[in-house]
Amino acid sequence: MNDLDGDLDPQLQARLRATLRRHAEQITPRDRLGAIQDAVTQPHRRGMPAWLLPLAASLLVFVVGAGIAMIAQSNTPQTTAVAGTAATTQSVSPPGILASETPPTHASTTGATPVPTQAAGNRVEWSAPLYYVATGAGRRPWLLYRDFVRTTLAQDTLTNRVSTAVNLALAGPTAWGPSMPGQESYVEAWQPGTRAAVTVNADRIAVTLSSPGRPGLTAAQQQLAVQSLVWTATAAAQQTVPVDVWLSDGAPVFGNVSAGPYTRPSDWTTVLAPVWVTSPGRFASVWSSPVVVEGQACTFEATVQWELTRNATVVASGHTTASSACPQRGTWRVNLGALEPGTYTFRAWEPRIGEERVLAEHAVTFVVG
Repeated sequence: MNDLDGDLDPQLQARLRATLRRHAEQITPRDRLGAIQDAVTQPHRRGMPAWLLPLAASLLVFVVGAGIAMIAQSNTPQTTAVAGTAATTQSVSPPGILASETPPTHASTTGATPVPTQAAGNRVEWSAPLYYVATGAGRRPWLLYRDFVRTTLAQDTLTNRVSTAVNLALAGPTAWGPSMPGQESYVEAWQPGTRAAVTVNADRIAVTLSSPGRPGLTAAQQQLAVQSLVWTATAAAQQTVPVDVWLSDGAPVFGNVSAGPYTRPSDWTTVLAPVWVTSPGRFASVWSSPVVVEGQACTFEATVQWELTRNATVVASGHTTASSACPQRGTWRVNLGALEPGTYTFRAWEPRIGEERVLAEHAVTFVVG
């Protein structure tokens, strides 16, 4: 291997040497000279022509080499790289990035149309991914949640999508629809009437605010409020690029948050709530049967508890297991079966082990048609 040392990654060299050493230690030498000479001089006794032996030896060398390469590859961590962030080693890509921010398609919901449907007069129906600050969990009392909100675009351009989503996020959850269970934990971070002028470039998004954020918010709430705009803008653009958030007069966005470029943190566990309901969306109308609820979670032992209520009466409850446990974020789904027409609230949460206290929850109200 010395001839190749300069062309191989040092970690790969170490794994190859360790693999070869381990296999070499398992070999017990035996005196096979006589058997080999016999095979060469009397090939008919072994059922193999002599001229095939060199080919067999070459094949053996190839198989052994391929096996070692496969072993080395299996010991190499698989990474998923996201533009603008460091590559992370995990079973699934960080949630809320690009593809996972495409609205679901199996039900008619606030996030039911991943591809806008052209309407009369060039107007387009679109589901905007919006992030908002709400009650968090444990040592992080405030975290980000996401909803898809149905809206109409006058023109379907990238800048118009980002501008529409950011301005919907600035308007706050009360502007999206009627008050729903779980919505009381939302943080109204922006002053009424705040608007944003948005510019979208290939490597950067600029968001210029007309007014600073609400006074009286904690430092954590202020920082997450800015992150909610960053995640909303990049989700709408389907690009994880830096986002410049500032005021037209250059003043701080909040008292403790200055203007400047912001990015999604590489450690998304610091900002995203550990339990999400991703489908059906809030204020959804569900026409499919059976009704299936889907979500994401980063919880202890991948445990997610849930409860379905109708008119404040519990009609079903249980628990499910996400595809992976924290620190990885997995997906989960619950089949509720056929439901009678009416308004339902599905609540999912991470329980504190051994206690009845809830660590974090997400509630979504939807209508079965």
